Amino acid sequence: MASKRVRNGRYYYTVVSKALPNGRVYLTFDDEAEGDAYTLKLDALLKEGKVPTEFMAKKGAIITIADAIDQYLLGVSVPDSDHKLLAIARKRVGKSNISALNYVWVDKYVAGMKEADLSPSTIRHHVGALARCLDWVKRRGDVLMVSNPLRELPKRYASGHKAEFERDRRLSADEEKEIRRIILGGKAEGKERGFAFTNPESMLMLFDIAIETGMRLSEIYT
Repeated sequence: MASKRVRNGRYYYTVVSKALPNGRVYLTFDDEAEGDAYTLKLDALLKEGKVPTEFMAKKGAIITIADAIDQYLLGVSVPDSDHKLLAIARKRVGKSNISALNYVWVDKYVAGMKEADLSPSTIRHHVGALARCLDWVKRRGDVLMVSNPLRELPKRYASGHKAEFERDRRLSADEEKEIRRIILGGKAEGKERGFAFTNPESMLMLFDIAIETGMRLSEIYT
């Protein structure tokens, strides 16, 4: 059962239960509605005899964002791009406690990336990777998350600090014709000899796929 008191605009909760390792836990929130929702869900879990891992000192417990990322990467197959993004997030905000995550924290997280002069698209990639990780943590059910605050960000949250340029480069007809000639063994201007592709027809097929789909070479290879 949770009791609540207010001091200096913050909300302090004490949750008492025999299921907790120390019999009670103390929580602090800036937002009363968020605190009420969190402790209400915690009370319900404790009555069922379920103790969220962040309140248990055991191996594998998810207490911090670093714990969440480590467990997520162990339990889920994610693309290399997410591995790289989550490694950066682990260094940047890994020490943050899962129970402290709210919209204020998220706002500061995004603001920090803007201060680092990351582009809007890069910020969205970072937020997306961490959001998917926290979605997984929330679905586990043994970590108490009322909501994933990264999913509450408004549209265009990553914009406003740096111009975002759209890449719209297109090959001209002459450029495309010249590339096809070179792939099939033709000598490029200023070169002594042409490219010696083992299978020029396959290289030409890769070029056709790239032209028709706009995919990157790594995507085509995969």
